[in-house]
Amino acid sequence: MDMLKKILKGTGLALLAVLIVGGVAFLLRSDPIERIPGKRLSGEVVPAPATWEICNQYDTVALEARPEDPHSVTVWCLEDEGRMYIPASNPTGKVWPQLVEDNPNVRVKIGEKVYLARAERTEELSREALVKLVVEKYPEFAALMRRAGTGGSDASGGSGESSGSSESSGSSGSSSNASWVFRITAR
Repeated sequence: MDMLKKILKGTGLALLAVLIVGGVAFLLRSDPIERIPGKRLSGEVVPAPATWEICNQYDTVALEARPEDPHSVTVWCLEDEGRMYIPASNPTGKVWPQLVEDNPNVRVKIGEKVYLARAERTEELSREALVKLVVEKYPEFAALMRRAGTGGSDASGGSGESSGSSESSGSSGSSSNASWVFRITAR
C-alpha cells in the first residue's frame, strides 16, 4: 500500500510540474501555435513590401491584431496581382476579425519577418475569384470540397480561433455567418 501511495504521489507531483511549466509557457507565448492564439509576434520588424508575392511561399502566416494588447492567429493568405488577402469564415464567431474591424493596424508575420500593415475588409474579389485563388493555393481543399459534395464552390480554410483560420471565402456581408475578406496593405 505504501508503494502505491508513493507511486501516486510521484505521478501527481510530476503531472503538477508539467502543468505549471505548460501554464507558464502558455502565458509567456508570443507567436500563435496552429489553432492556439498567441500574443505579440516575434521576428524582425520591417515595412510592408511593395508586393505580397512572398505569401505564396507559405501556406499560412501569422496576423497580429490589437497593438495595445496583441492577439495573434494563424491564417491562410492569398495573393492576387501582388495584393494579399486574408479570408475569415464565420468572422463573428472569432475574436480576430472583430479586433481588425476595430483597429485595422496589424502586423503580419511571413517567415521570420514581421510586416507593419493594415487589414481592411473588402469586397473587391468576387466569390468566384476568391474560390479560384483558394483552389490554386490549397488544392487539397478543393479535393475535400468535392468529397463533401460541394464541388469546390465554397472556400474556407486555414487554422482556428485562429484564423480559423480556416478562413474562408466569399464577399463581406452583414450576415453574422457571412465570410469576410481582408486586404492587407502597407501602413
